[in-house]
Amino acid sequence: MDQRDYTWYGTLVKVWGREKAGRYMKQLAQQEPQFRSGHALIAQLVVAGEMPLGWVYDFRIETMKKEGAPIEWVDTLNPIVVEVGGIGLGAKAKNPNAAKLFIDFVLSKEGQQVVRGAQRTPSRKDVEPLVAKMDQSRLKLKSVPDEVENNLKQYANEYREIFRIK
Repeated sequence: MDQRDYTWYGTLVKVWGREKAGRYMKQLAQQEPQFRSGHALIAQLVVAGEMPLGWVYDFRIETMKKEGAPIEWVDTLNPIVVEVGGIGLGAKAKNPNAAKLFIDFVLSKEGQQVVRGAQRTPSRKDVEPLVAKMDQSRLKLKSVPDEVENNLKQYANEYREIFRIK
């Protein structure tokens, strides 16, 4: 597990409720999971057989599978916590109009096809996912709630306490 999966923990608290999420996390902690920093590293360790499983990003698994790695991801979790990657324009951008055009492109259908071509998950529903298994309409997705982001320090402290991470 990643030693900083605070948003995942916080989202489960918000979706499942504090009691159910707390019970789940405490039972998970009793299994003494290995902690590393970085989901890419964790995925590599799973492929290498150094870890039996790991919380990692689906796009990374799909990329590794294309390269011949013996790995699969589970699509039946409820919820599958997703972190939305944003795009923004700096207040003092040197070329704000060019930046606006770039943002328009990235958010367009064509731009999201480029995103998919980079082995990432497109956000537009009219752009096919990397593989059919990643179709957002069939997955139980839940983005990290604002409340979790706004109180991340609290969730981080709880997560570290549950898993005894210093």
